[in-house]
This record gives sequence, structure tokens and C-alpha cells, in this order.
Amino acid sequence: MLPSLSSLDDREIKAILKAVRKWCSANGVDINSTEGRRAMTIAIDHVQQTGSSDNIGEIFSRPSPDQTGNSARTRAPRILIAEDEYLLAHELAVALEDRGAIVVGPSASEKDAMANVEARAPTQAVVDINLGLGPSFTLSRFLAKRGIPFVFMTGYDRDIVPPEFSDVPFHKKPLDIESFAEDLIARSEYLSGSTAS
Repeated sequence: MLPSLSSLDDREIKAILKAVRKWCSANGVDINSTEGRRAMTIAIDHVQQTGSSDNIGEIFSRPSPDQTGNSARTRAPRILIAEDEYLLAHELAVALEDRGAIVVGPSASEKDAMANVEARAPTQAVVDINLGLGPSFTLSRFLAKRGIPFVFMTGYDRDIVPPEFSDVPFHKKPLDIESFAEDLIARSEYLSGSTAS
């Protein structure tokens, strides 16, 4: 459900719509989809909190690159959450959205996560090793094959991870969700910076 627009004037509403439409177009997102509504909510909240729509476009991206390519334009990271514990997945989704990320999912099964990868092209993923049917690395291999970076978030010990994924960041539950979300955003910025050159 979108926040109320009653506190906004026509100029602010038009600015929000323009910025969100531009972001949706750039990211291949339908404005009426869940991601489109999330972007709209972020934009409305920004204008209501700051009292201004003057720099509304800046909440979705960083400055465009200059002629020499010294600064890379960074779109909001699209982070897949593959986690079957509803409260944990929801808490992480909220923490990521609060930091400007677009959450893909959450997905409670490998099948749903793979469908979300195909439909919504995440830029990074958080993967629980056990999505209800015991330890599995099918989703991990699926992501690796498509070149999508991911991290493990699991209750298992590190030694369960096959050697092929020994370099994948590993986060053991329970964990501090706010710190974990910060780490994921920082990783997204690093990954986008390293691929922009």
C-alpha cells in the first residue's frame, strides 16, 4: 500500500511520478509492479521527509559519469533474498529497502528464487543453503552459471559448503540484520564499481 499523497501538492506529485517513471524505464520495471510501487513509496517518503521534490531523481542514482568515466552511475542494487524463514526474510528486506535497494523476492524455495532470477534479473543474491528440503546448492550453481554474485546466510557451519563455493562470503545465523544489510549495500557498491571500469 502506498503512503498517503494528501500532504503533497501537484508539483511534488508530478516530480515523484516523473522520477519513478524514469527509474522504472531505466531498470525495465513496470510502474504498477511490486518494484514500481516500492520505488514510488521511497520517492513519496523522501519528499514527505525532506519537504522538497527538487532533488527527487538523486535518490535513485548517483551522478552520471563524466567524460573520462571517472564516476560510475550506480543504479539501485537489485538483491534477491532466498530465505524460507519469513520473519528473517522480511526483516532483511525492510533493512535493504531502507538503504535504497530493490528487493527481489523474498523467495522461500529454490524454484521460486530461480523464477525470480529469470524474471527480475537481480544484481546480487542472499542464499540460505536450506530452503526447507535440506542443504542444497542447486540455486548457488544456478546463480554462478549466470554470473550473479551471492552470499550465503545460513545456520549451517562453513564446512558444509562445497569447495567450488569456498570463495563465496559466508554469514552464519543468527546475525545482526542491520549490519548485514550495510555489508550487502557496500558489496553492491564495490561490485558495481569494479564492473564499471
